[in-house]
Amino acid sequence: MEQRTTGFHGALRGLDRTPRSARFEGRFGRLFRSLEPATFSRASLETLAKAMSADVEFGPDADAEDAEENQGILAGYTYLGQFIDHDLTFDPASSLDRQNDPDALVDFRTPRFDLDCVYGRGPDDQPYLYRDDGIRMLLGRKLTGNPDDPSARDLPRNPAVAGEPSRALIGDPRNDENVIVSQLHAAFLRFHNRLVDVMPGAVFVDLQRLVRWHYQWVVLHDFLPTIVIKDVINDVLPHIVKKTDPATDPPKLTVFKKPKNNAFIPVEFSVAALSADWRQAGARWRDESGAACVQDRHVAGGPPDESA
Repeated sequence: MEQRTTGFHGALRGLDRTPRSARFEGRFGRLFRSLEPATFSRASLETLAKAMSADVEFGPDADAEDAEENQGILAGYTYLGQFIDHDLTFDPASSLDRQNDPDALVDFRTPRFDLDCVYGRGPDDQPYLYRDDGIRMLLGRKLTGNPDDPSARDLPRNPAVAGEPSRALIGDPRNDENVIVSQLHAAFLRFHNRLVDVMPGAVFVDLQRLVRWHYQWVVLHDFLPTIVIKDVINDVLPHIVKKTDPATDPPKLTVFKKPKNNAFIPVEFSVAALSADWRQAGARWRDESGAACVQDRHVAGGPPDESA
């Protein structure tokens, strides 16, 4: 199958040439490794895509509800889901990586909610993400326009030069592909620095751990209950509803086949189910002021214009 790339997302190495996992473990693997690979013609895929799409329906009343839209999930959860997606999977493959891992079984993101998309490989390996003290995160220029948050900051960026964009200096370039996700990323940078202020003398690893715990709490107690049916949450994660310890009341997970050694993220999940956040994107949203109408899921097209 032909692979096309868009922006920084790229395409997963080996997706079109490794129908069966060559290894029994790794950070990526196959759910159904023994099945024959599915093949589809380009015409069939185009027909499917056409059947799944619809023309934008803008009636005379801009505030009228659309029965096809999900009114129960706030727009922000779409972009929080995208942020979580980026935290779990990333494939910054160099030419050497492609030679060493042609089957694309190495996920350069840890399969944990650990904010490596924010922290990168740490202050020792990626010092340009941090202040000189190696503890505080680097922030960008001050932003205006939000009276509820006068301390808003942009992502840190390299200086813009003629004909070249001002790229964000962050652990995952995908978090700068639209304004909302970039501000989510900036919020975590600011939260980390705020902990530095209120916890003087704390070492970096302790600050990082506390930020991660808050993030994991949001994922577990806010994001998941918003997008997943309550009965499913209670069945898979019984300790939440019972308010018990997950160590003594562990999650009830259905595993098709336990990995031989280490657990892995299924390729099918990383490129399909994990992209479900985009399916939640509405055709038209308004901001809190009610004045701006957003009709593009990329929301303003990315980073602010440095020349403005």
